[in-house]
Amino acid sequence: GFWIDMTKDDHLVVAGLVPEMTQIELGHNWNLVGYPSFIDRTVSEALAGIDWQKVQGWGDTPPYHQKHMGTSDIMRAGEAYWIWIDLPQVWEIHNKPLNPPYIILTNPVDMAVGIPLDASVLVKFSKEMNTSSVWWELPPDPSGYTTNWSEGNTLVELRRNVLWPEGAYVTVMVHGEDLEGNPLVPGPVPNPWSFCTSPAAPRVVDTNPVNGAIGVPLNPIIGVNYSEAMASVGLTTIPACAGGWIPSMVTPSFYSFTCAVAPFGEGYQVIATASGTDLQGLPLGPGPVPNPWSFTTVSVSPFITDTFPANGTTDFPLASDLVVNFSEPMNTSSLGWAMVPFIGMNVTWYLNDTMAVLSHSVPFLECTEYALHVIEALDKDGYLLVPGPVPNPWSFFTASLCPYVLSTDPYNNQTDVSLTQDIVITFSAPMNASTLVWSITPDPDPGGWSDIWPSSDLLVLTHVNPFQPLTTYVFELLYIEGENGVPLCSLPVTIVFTTTW
Repeated sequence: GFWIDMTKDDHLVVAGLVPEMTQIELGHNWNLVGYPSFIDRTVSEALAGIDWQKVQGWGDTPPYHQKHMGTSDIMRAGEAYWIWIDLPQVWEIHNKPLNPPYIILTNPVDMAVGIPLDASVLVKFSKEMNTSSVWWELPPDPSGYTTNWSEGNTLVELRRNVLWPEGAYVTVMVHGEDLEGNPLVPGPVPNPWSFCTSPAAPRVVDTNPVNGAIGVPLNPIIGVNYSEAMASVGLTTIPACAGGWIPSMVTPSFYSFTCAVAPFGEGYQVIATASGTDLQGLPLGPGPVPNPWSFTTVSVSPFITDTFPANGTTDFPLASDLVVNFSEPMNTSSLGWAMVPFIGMNVTWYLNDTMAVLSHSVPFLECTEYALHVIEALDKDGYLLVPGPVPNPWSFFTASLCPYVLSTDPYNNQTDVSLTQDIVITFSAPMNASTLVWSITPDPDPGGWSDIWPSSDLLVLTHVNPFQPLTTYVFELLYIEGENGVPLCSLPVTIVFTTTW
């Protein structure tokens, strides 16, 4: 509503808040009327339907001393005007309907539980808001909050600069106005509303051995200290403990784990992972120490720490040397090795006799699997090489100078091939298109073939006429060379496919 001033026969009457529509009785003579609309209008717009002679502004002197207002002059809300009426009339004033803003959704919703500790609060309004007028009632945060408006200033995100407290009951209330100054009113969702953050999860606060420990016994007792009393606990390791780790409660929050048989060898790098649930059934959450964590067992005997190439490497260069790294300085004359297929090697030692480099003057064979086995080696104290964290023996595949086919479309033995399907071949390396030779049976083939090279390693064979339906075709790539002049490996390449209807 709004305030309106009005008079009859020169007597001022003050009315209160008017309803949606009100009527003002205008008598014959001068009437003092307050124009209440929220939108400025011209005189003719404001007095539409009224038979009036003159309109003059309000002042201390009689109205006939005032300046006469024209029909296009603006009447402004909250100001009073003299109106001369020839005959008594009723002036109907319709209040402008209010369109106050309200909240149409929140996230989290009211009474939500288990809200993540890093969650934002999202509020969606029914209309654009005056962002500077919006404020929140929230639990205090020493580091403050940040807000981000979007969707035409109808959606606001509120983010704490630190995590919410664990297991907290949070109540939020939003205040604000729209661009027209209308205050926020109740809507379809509660305001204020409340939610509960995730309860405190148990954590691993300490381990023995600690992360990164070295010289750990081969059959250690592993201790795990939890942040609270636990209902169930567990431990797994890589390498694993045969039969599983057996827990023993020292206190309700501290457990030791043992393995019936020594699970580790000398110099093993072990990865351990603790698990468990607390008395409320909550699983472990992140804690102040790593979980999983790693440690290395004690080593008296030497072992291989890593190799180059690693086990399973492919496309290994034909002229590259091999490298074997040991855990300690070695007796260089004690090294014994074997390679299948055999190739002569010269051994050179580096890094205080901990790195053996095996070089060869004859290149490896192409596309060949080699296996290297360090059969024997002693450290400088005479201890014999023992198994370590990497395989011994290990193998690798050498690279190929000849290009090869990576994929075909259609693939070999494919059925239901479209009658208009192109034949697409992807190669491992750039090819010499001028050396391409191929064939397709049975006759007659579709004809009108064109070979298109979108890139030097991609061949697309197109045909003008369609394949015959329900026909088995045999495509053979008979010959092609790479840009290096080496023919394709494993020629010919055959693709058998059957067309659809």
